[in-house]
Amino acid sequence: MFDTSRKSRQSQDARRTWVCQIRMKAVATVFAVGAAFGLVSAVEAPLAYAESSCPDYLAVGVPGSNQGFDDMATWKAAGFPFDETLYGEQVYEVLTTLKSELPAGSVSALPVLYPAQGVDGIDPAAAKLAYNFSVYKMSKDKGYAAAYALLDRQAKRCSSTKFFLVGYSQGAHIAADLAQTVFHEGSPVDRTRIAGVALLADPGYNGSSPRATEFIYTDDKLAKDPDHWRIHGALGARAEFDKADPVISICIYGDPICDNNSVGAGGLNAKAAADKAWMHGLYTGHNYGDSKSLAQWLGQEIAGRMDD
Repeated sequence: MFDTSRKSRQSQDARRTWVCQIRMKAVATVFAVGAAFGLVSAVEAPLAYAESSCPDYLAVGVPGSNQGFDDMATWKAAGFPFDETLYGEQVYEVLTTLKSELPAGSVSALPVLYPAQGVDGIDPAAAKLAYNFSVYKMSKDKGYAAAYALLDRQAKRCSSTKFFLVGYSQGAHIAADLAQTVFHEGSPVDRTRIAGVALLADPGYNGSSPRATEFIYTDDKLAKDPDHWRIHGALGARAEFDKADPVISICIYGDPICDNNSVGAGGLNAKAAADKAWMHGLYTGHNYGDSKSLAQWLGQEIAGRMDD
């Protein structure tokens, strides 16, 4: 054994410090890029993530029943994908449209991770029978808590960022509930920080709300309904949004999730709901006007409100 010279020890210490700094910078870069593109949860990102890296807009995407990932572990196991497997096809199409419509680099997105459990494939239409004890309600409540926490955390981290809330089906139920908490209670963020709310097939759809919009599907074509029958969702009609609330909620007539009247028996006809369940998938894959889908149209409409 022999003593290492002071110069040698200093050289080794300097090298260790340099390597450590390089690794720290690399890790910080991975987290920063991942957080900016929705690839890394805010739970994993450093709390000291620089304010300068915060986006102008952060879109919180809430997938529908049987979509997305339950939790951080399942998302991580899948390799942190940023596509329709994370958000569901409908929400993902709205998010990608927002990113393409608004200035480059101004919009980032993060998912709400929750169980997203429905009921026998027909979602809340059956859950209404015993709503307070349903798997659907437990799933929805967990999703709401996760969405609230995510919005709260990101609002505190990025004090100047504004938010979009985007949801489909059960995800729309969660996004709409959260939006109403913000608009009515000013929590977890002030209402002025909500740039827009995009809802597709909300189980609590209220056709009387401002900018609630119904569509008709006939002969493989979608058209906006000029009569506006003011239908309501499978779980009833939520409180109306105010004219000042930046919310657009859409529903296709016949979709048993947002059009309660389409399934008869006060919305409790499970067989009719199951027979029409295919209509719940018409928000993507079918052109509407110059848009490739209603989801894309909704993203364009919400983005267009930024010019108002």
